[in-house]
Amino acid sequence: MFSMQQINPQSIKNILKKFFKENPKITNKLDEAHLLSYWNNCTDPIIRYYTHNVFIKNRTFYAELKSPALKNELMMQREEKVKELNKVVGKSIIDRIVFI
Repeated sequence: MFSMQQINPQSIKNILKKFFKENPKITNKLDEAHLLSYWNNCTDPIIRYYTHNVFIKNRTFYAELKSPALKNELMMQREEKVKELNKVVGKSIIDRIVFI
């Protein structure tokens, strides 16, 4: 006869929560991707228009801008932008922003 192995049913939510808790690097990469997506889709249309490239490296958010005037304006708002971006993911993912 076949022996039925008892299975402990779990919700996908709990399985994923446990997986991400055990793999914080993956969680951080997903949070970084969320920030990049937010910048590319949810920031002011003028900022998006003049943004050429964005990436995150070593907890620093880099935004390559095509407008020197906008770059200068955003340089004065760096601290606010760091807080805004970290608020999007609900935790501290970046420490600073560099506009290049």
